Amino acid sequence: PDSLLSPRVPLKSVMATSALRAQVANKWQEAFNRLNRSEAGISGLLSYTQAWKTATDYLYPRDIDDPNDARDISPADIKNAFDVINQSRRLPIMLETFLEHICQRFYLVSREVDNFLSEYEDTEDTDTILRLVFRLVDWYRAWIPIDELGPTIHSAFVLTFQTQLFAVLPPIFVSGFKALCASSLVPVPKSAPKMWEAFEVLGLTDRYEGIIASVGYERIEQYVHETCTGKWDTPCLEPLRAWMRAHIVPWMLPMYAKGAVTSEDARGMLQNVGSRFDFHMNKTLCDLRTTEIFDIIIDFPDSMGALQDLKECLQRVDQRAALVQELRRSNRKRLLHPGADTKLILSQYVATIKCLRIIDPPGVLLFKVADPIRRYLRERPDTIRSIVANLVGDDDSGDSLVDENDPIVPLQTQMEDFNDANWEPEPIDAGPDFRTNKPNDVLSTLVSIYDSKDLFVKELQVLLAQRLLAIREDFDKVEKERRNVEILKIRFGEAALQVCEVMLRDMTDSKRIDGHVQTKNAVRFIQKRKPDFPFALTSNIV
Repeated sequence: PDSLLSPRVPLKSVMATSALRAQVANKWQEAFNRLNRSEAGISGLLSYTQAWKTATDYLYPRDIDDPNDARDISPADIKNAFDVINQSRRLPIMLETFLEHICQRFYLVSREVDNFLSEYEDTEDTDTILRLVFRLVDWYRAWIPIDELGPTIHSAFVLTFQTQLFAVLPPIFVSGFKALCASSLVPVPKSAPKMWEAFEVLGLTDRYEGIIASVGYERIEQYVHETCTGKWDTPCLEPLRAWMRAHIVPWMLPMYAKGAVTSEDARGMLQNVGSRFDFHMNKTLCDLRTTEIFDIIIDFPDSMGALQDLKECLQRVDQRAALVQELRRSNRKRLLHPGADTKLILSQYVATIKCLRIIDPPGVLLFKVADPIRRYLRERPDTIRSIVANLVGDDDSGDSLVDENDPIVPLQTQMEDFNDANWEPEPIDAGPDFRTNKPNDVLSTLVSIYDSKDLFVKELQVLLAQRLLAIREDFDKVEKERRNVEILKIRFGEAALQVCEVMLRDMTDSKRIDGHVQTKNAVRFIQKRKPDFPFALTSNIV
């Protein structure tokens, strides 16, 4: 224009305006060519406009409750429309518009969610959650583009739909979803396959995988407590694994073995998750047996099955510290107090030794548990007398601390054996004071409560003297004491029991001397009553 050539307009401004016009013209022509696709006139632009309208009409999220909102467009027309848009390099804009429409129209889905969850709050019926899930699948399938449009549009839709869905699901849906999964466990309903398929479509399986797994864990915990509490006579692990194969594994198949063709494929897919469930079963049983450990020890040997289970569980689950802590707490509360008789404490200590050696042969658990018991027994004044009385059969309770079937061996002492060919390193959880070569027999363990066995030998001498003095006429009791001393000589050594040998020898000599004296007295008594004259025998006849 003439105004641009007036003296008032700078020359640089005129040149800049001309360059801008040229640039805009080039861009416009470039965009027109892209949309018109080198066709005659504007026919290409018209076909692009029609393709854009067809695509947007097809992709616009419809209301599935409105019958007038249905659209009847053939897949071929849709495919041609997207080809035109793609050739015009406007597909990213189309995809962005489509995803924006989903966000704008998602209030339709949110309204359905609110209605169903309001019903669930009133009824707490898991079928309401199931109907909601199926309804969400209907919305999903009504809005999803056809597969012919390619994976890019499909993936973008799935991500956007699931993101919007998870944003509108309130916390109550999580509790309802968990209850629905639990209801599908026992018994498995006929709708379970469709339910798991719907979970997969909506992304609920991946989103709430931890919640689904917790349903299986809680069912395992419930079954373990129902069937194993107080049942100690037989092992429970194998029956539990059989139950899990029959009930838990079929429930896991739709979620963790999707696409498995053969049983081998399913087994391979379930290996990792099955290992997690088996671990949880071991942990649950181990926790249960840990809480029962004090009573299991009381019931020994009838509780051998529970001990075998606990041993196997501890090899899989790291619960050794919890077991030690629980047993020490139970001992402190139920055993190590003034109201407990020393004989009872000794019996429980011996049972603890036997049980923990079954669970942990190296003895680390016993070493950690026994120390408070040993200290408490050492402070009791009648501990030595109770042990000795039990050894010589003077215990009225009838319960022997030493098993009669155990071999009679000398007392063992703790010493380093540097020539042991079977030496093994100490367990990793052993304390600094632990030694693997501690005494293995029960009596040696009891004697090791004190620093020296001389205290036991002296008590043996005192108790034997009292028992021998109590014998009046039944000399068989002396022979019984002699047999006890012979056994104790094997355990404590002959030199330690020489005084006992002397006492028994004195008893034997006393009996022999007493017999000799009594025989002489009897002869003298007969001689005193013998008559001096023979006719005195027949005096009554005269």
